[in-house]
Amino acid sequence: MKNQNLSKYVSDIRFDQTQSSPEKDNSEGIISTFKCEISRLNKLVMEIFILKVSQLRLEISNSKTREVDENWLRQQLNKQELQKQGKILSHQYESNELTDF
Repeated sequence: MKNQNLSKYVSDIRFDQTQSSPEKDNSEGIISTFKCEISRLNKLVMEIFILKVSQLRLEISNSKTREVDENWLRQQLNKQELQKQGKILSHQYESNELTDF
């Protein structure tokens, strides 16, 4: 897909004939064409850069959210486990108290 996109943009290069004429050397038209292409490609690179940065920010945000969710879930499981252990210990303590009397 990347190659298709690049070939699309490369095929969009158009020779700027406003700066050239049959009696003039074509170097001015070629230079103008290259300047336009450089400008267009710079804009394209900036758009791609901004898109990639946005994607990376989203991935980082999702990753941090996932970490927070996982940590929260671990804490909840630890609390439940401690509560279960506390109930088991309190039942054992109560049953030992009854047998002592």
